[in-house]
Amino acid sequence: TWALDLRALKDNAASLQWIPWPELPARPRMLSTAASDAHAFWMIGGVTLAADPEGKPKREYLKECWKLELDPNKLTGRWIAQEDLPVALAASPSPAIFTQGHLWILGGDDGTQVSASPSAHRGFSKAIYGFDITRNRWTQSTDSLPISHVTVPGVAVADGGVVPSGEIRPGIRSQEVWFLSTRTDP
Repeated sequence: TWALDLRALKDNAASLQWIPWPELPARPRMLSTAASDAHAFWMIGGVTLAADPEGKPKREYLKECWKLELDPNKLTGRWIAQEDLPVALAASPSPAIFTQGHLWILGGDDGTQVSASPSAHRGFSKAIYGFDITRNRWTQSTDSLPISHVTVPGVAVADGGVVPSGEIRPGIRSQEVWFLSTRTDP
């Protein structure tokens, strides 16, 4: 984990330096979902590679949730294990949408169709998971997504998030752009 102290920009852009932060105390991962606010950074789910019985790399889907609690004055932080996701997920739109003290994971690849051919693939998860950062608790929404896009950025905007394009099945991308509202009032 690395940090860049942007406060140096006001003095001299040439003085910017990357500063090492604590390493994640867990297995290496890819395709995890990130999230942040002014006080912390979260790394959620993803996949790690493990050897199969023949020694070939095989994806292992993760449900771990880690929080890097930040101390901006000292430019340091510490990793704290959080409650695991209810299911393993990878490649969800990232960063996660952050509203009113909750992180929202919008679908993802749960690993249940790894061996499916692109034509037989049913699409990715449409489940919505909310993480209450104060209670350190995950819940699954009773609603589901109208889409199931992965490997795509999530963009937080007022009252929701935007999911521009994304993969809808392995190797098949969509040109659709979706706005997902987090408003609860009519």
